[in-house]
Amino acid sequence: MKPIEIVTLVTAIVGAVCGIFGAVLGIINTWSQVSRNRVRLRVVPKMAFMVDGGIITGTKATNQLKQLICSQTPSRWCIEVVNLSTFAVTISEVGFAKSNGLRHVLVPAQVSNGRTWPARLESREAVTLYAQIGENPDPHIMQRPYAYAETDCGVLCFGTSSIFKDYFAVITSRQGRQD
Repeated sequence: MKPIEIVTLVTAIVGAVCGIFGAVLGIINTWSQVSRNRVRLRVVPKMAFMVDGGIITGTKATNQLKQLICSQTPSRWCIEVVNLSTFAVTISEVGFAKSNGLRHVLVPAQVSNGRTWPARLESREAVTLYAQIGENPDPHIMQRPYAYAETDCGVLCFGTSSIFKDYFAVITSRQGRQD
């Protein structure tokens, strides 16, 4: 092979690699733009316990939460919504839902951080809504439970947690034995 042919071959290979690399970067950039322009919320149902004037929340049945449950400490459900979007969104409705679309809307008894409802969340801000003590969604619609948050523009986002799933699994099994 002549030196000019080697240079041509190397140039062609470098050009091909750069072309492939450029195409991959273009795809990544397009995906990034699409992700940046959509509403993204993290929705986390939690169990909240009122203890000594404060609130303890949890998403897993830790030893501390199990002790609170066994001691029949007053509890209620709460749903934390975190805005993961790069822009502000207004959360207008929060509650519990089944995969077939049935909903139990949570009318907030208390909103965290002294916020008002509906809550406008800037990027990376969070709000937690607390239900009334003893307010539980209808177990018949909660066989596959999810918490949801809906924005003013109608975007729905869903989430769940292990304590939420475990609670409704126990309730559903109890009802199955009673039927």
